[in-house]
Amino acid sequence: MNKRTLIKDIYDFFIKFISTDEYKKLRIIYLIAFISSIIIFTLGPQEDGGDTISYYYAAKKIITGSFDFMRTPLYPIFLIITLNSRFTIILQYLIFFVSITYLYKTLETVKISPRLIFITMIIYVCHPVFIYYQNQRIPEALCISLCSIFVYYSVKFIKNEKTLDCWMSHLIILFMILLKPGCIFLLSVPVILLLYLFFVKRKLILSHIIPSLFVFIIIGSYAFSLKKTYDVFSISSVSDINLYWMLRERDQVNVNLIEDDDVKNYVSGKINIKYEKFVNYIYEGYEIINKYGWKELHTIVQGSLKENYKSFYWSKSNIETIRKNLYGYVGKSFELFTPRNKILDNFSNSSLFLFNFYQLILILFFYFILIVIQIYKTRNIPIISILFLSCILIHIFTLIMTAPNNYGRLIVASLPIILIVCTQCFERIVLFIRKDENKFELV
Repeated sequence: MNKRTLIKDIYDFFIKFISTDEYKKLRIIYLIAFISSIIIFTLGPQEDGGDTISYYYAAKKIITGSFDFMRTPLYPIFLIITLNSRFTIILQYLIFFVSITYLYKTLETVKISPRLIFITMIIYVCHPVFIYYQNQRIPEALCISLCSIFVYYSVKFIKNEKTLDCWMSHLIILFMILLKPGCIFLLSVPVILLLYLFFVKRKLILSHIIPSLFVFIIIGSYAFSLKKTYDVFSISSVSDINLYWMLRERDQVNVNLIEDDDVKNYVSGKINIKYEKFVNYIYEGYEIINKYGWKELHTIVQGSLKENYKSFYWSKSNIETIRKNLYGYVGKSFELFTPRNKILDNFSNSSLFLFNFYQLILILFFYFILIVIQIYKTRNIPIISILFLSCILIHIFTLIMTAPNNYGRLIVASLPIILIVCTQCFERIVLFIRKDENKFELV
């Protein structure tokens, strides 16, 4: 597709959008989205999350010609480009508006009924877990929008088998990982899809492998650049800092593994200190990196984990921590959602509009049963649905393995996929009530 064709397609879509009945509901959705955005922009949460300053620090390092060890480069570059804080938020809203059409088209492609598509899109443009993040200068805002676009191109490639769609989906995976390292779970999509293509559609393997290799090469190159600077082959130190925090809380840091005497003395002096606030453990890990280098923290963490792997993950305290985290609301980070309007505050905190991770796992189990039934009845593999399910499950698994708390915020990159899955499950229930379950189909 050349530039002229792309411009013509955009122009044709715009004319159809403003003049045809086909997009009447989408026009209404955009109107509601605009009103919702104005309300949240003026009355919603205005204070930035605690991470905002770290992204500006990373932006300053990029300007001086080096990468930050903690923050991947895409969001700091976004902050450099947008300059003004208000313009940053406005641009995030504009990208979110673009994602609306992509999610709408995806729901049509996965064969959701028009009425339910409309309801789902109203949730997307009005619900706090989607729209409040747009008011924050943190990468979750772009993660939501890009995930909606990513899903569209992934589904489109599987349905239409066009190489350009495959490249677009892979480029968005790359953008999201460089936006937030937690999005590394998205690499499961090309891996699972490759297995599917190998057994079902081998003619598409080459079209899929080349963009996949491109993504892995770019991410590997970025990790190698950090290796040259910090002597650790990784894209971010966040997981090391989080794991150090978890090890410190549970008294499982092995000081005897530390070879450098200065580092050993520093950690030994801290090892018996217990903090009331978890953020102090983060500061301690951060301080080790600043004083002695990221490699020292990485060595401490990996060595301690290697010796205590089973007791670390399966200890009573860790299981209890995971259990408490799973009671957290999906997509919600309480310290960010503080609207300056009482009505909005009551709305965003109402449990009527939220569900926790235990409920999400039940939904995913129901979705898994639907996939099994579909395979049994049709003898066809609903690969798109399998990718949806795998994406969410792998994301949850990575959170359990590397995140001590705040699952609600860290799951944000999967929110559009979770919304699609919930919509499909709800449609199956509605059709069952109507005794029309034979009309239900996963793709």
